[in-house]
Amino acid sequence: MKNLLYANYLKRSLDIAGALALGAVTAPVMAAVAIGIKATSKGPVIFKQQRLGKDERPFYICKFRSMYTEAPSLPPYMLQDPDAFITPLGKWLRKTSIDELPQVMNVLKGDMSFIGPRPGAARNEEELRIARRELGVFNIRPGITGWAQVNGRDELAANPVEKAEYDAFYVNNVSLRMDLRCLMNTVSTVALREGYVEGAKKGKPARRKVLFLIHTLGGGGAEKVLVDLTAALDPEIFDITVMTVIDTGIYKKQLAPHVTYKTIFKLPSFVKKRSTDTSGTLNAQASDKTKLAAQLYAKAWRFIPLHLFHRATIRSSYDVEVAFLEGIPAKIIGSSPNQRSRRLAWIHTDFAKNHKSKQFFKSRASELRRYGAFDKIVFVSPESQAGFAQELGSPVDSEVIPNPINVERVQEWSQQPLPEEAIGTYAKEHCDITVVGRLVPVKALDRLITVVQRLRAEGVRLDLHIVGDGQEREGLQALADYADNIHFHGYQSNPYPFITASDLFMIPSHAEGFSTVMLESLLLGVATMSTKVSGSSFLEPQQVIGNDEASITQALRSFATDHDFAREIDSASERGQTKALHMVKANLQRIESLLNGKASDD
Repeated sequence: MKNLLYANYLKRSLDIAGALALGAVTAPVMAAVAIGIKATSKGPVIFKQQRLGKDERPFYICKFRSMYTEAPSLPPYMLQDPDAFITPLGKWLRKTSIDELPQVMNVLKGDMSFIGPRPGAARNEEELRIARRELGVFNIRPGITGWAQVNGRDELAANPVEKAEYDAFYVNNVSLRMDLRCLMNTVSTVALREGYVEGAKKGKPARRKVLFLIHTLGGGGAEKVLVDLTAALDPEIFDITVMTVIDTGIYKKQLAPHVTYKTIFKLPSFVKKRSTDTSGTLNAQASDKTKLAAQLYAKAWRFIPLHLFHRATIRSSYDVEVAFLEGIPAKIIGSSPNQRSRRLAWIHTDFAKNHKSKQFFKSRASELRRYGAFDKIVFVSPESQAGFAQELGSPVDSEVIPNPINVERVQEWSQQPLPEEAIGTYAKEHCDITVVGRLVPVKALDRLITVVQRLRAEGVRLDLHIVGDGQEREGLQALADYADNIHFHGYQSNPYPFITASDLFMIPSHAEGFSTVMLESLLLGVATMSTKVSGSSFLEPQQVIGNDEASITQALRSFATDHDFAREIDSASERGQTKALHMVKANLQRIESLLNGKASDD
């Protein structure tokens, strides 16, 4: 508790004074309500029910009776047909929360406080009781209203672990300011019936709770895809949480307002200052010490008891748990003890070419066991599916769903001007080639720079634009020897003006998942080519380059000097634009069906 003096002494004094004052002020109202209850239905005026108080001691909570005496002994949110059991006067009492007024007697007796975790029933709510016990919620008196009530009220009843988390937050932050905040918010949430559920919900179904787990929200392709995907999912249907293993990355700020963000490990402030808010990785410039630390970090994950780790870090109960990246997220979600949740793994890369995530597993058998725990594995391309099968065998249940894209946002952002310092680097006098992505070895930018330098020496007028940041930047700049036709633009939160300014957009990688930025360049009507990687099969054959230096050299030479070849690439890219628009819409529908637990159409 943050304020022990307030929690242990002042809070109780204020409760007594408040209960005496409220009792005196509302005495005429309570007398009138008592007469009304007696006059309109048989039974006692006061309804008493056993609840659990401080230290799990049972006590009887007092309320004005709002239901007929033959009503089942269930919390109101569990009733399928509340109208059959609630009296006409009781409906008004519940709507206004006047039925709670007799609890001033519980406050005076010391069973309750005005503000605190709402007391749970001694029966029927065992899951809530266990969660509260584990989180220390029973260390304080329960309340008439509380932090959970102003953050969901009865809507949280279906999610007892989440409700207990709200209660625990209050317990750990008890203060006069916190209590005043709860009191003020109670007016809008309780009196205005926000979050109030009278019986099981009718009509609109409950939102499906979906967790996406990823290592960080750094400047990579999968991270950007996750931001776009969660923004596109319908918040009326899905209650979306994005959780990172490590609290870092540039894309945190781009999450949609309806997406809840959580993290497992928060970085100390002295680490954050030199961390990945620009690059997305824990260390943008990989020194020898950093590489050693990364190796030790990977090995540590081989020995973490994942079942217990999941319980300790992912406390809420979700309908769907998604490991949105290979490696650590797959290990954690694959170990989920929640038998009711649907577990999905998203595979972005081609394991046959880039299987670096295996470093987090003790053995191939260990990796197979984790992926075998998923209900379905989603691959972003046929190549990534084939690479997985080659390395680990074919999964029992899988499908290929290319990455979704927020088309409207891409088109809107592409209309913005280039940054002032970049405007002069694009010109009609030469062929401008742009690449976008993290500056890491697998992107093969060193090979591309070598090719561009060789062609420049031949007299081919090419300018290369590299949009991105990462551990390879200093080495790549040294390789480029700061040539005036190779431009490092750094990380850009909006790369689309760079793409639209290009004559050619290119994927030069050794290995790649289904490239979202490749689809985006097609959607923007830009000529696009790629080395042969996962997802390049989406392009037409003339747009795909052999994954070697000689093939890249020939392709770029032809594009810059052979007008017929350049027009052929332009035409293929135009056809790709139409194809991409149809695919993006269909992919989102398939993902929504998958998260809803329905079979998606291939």
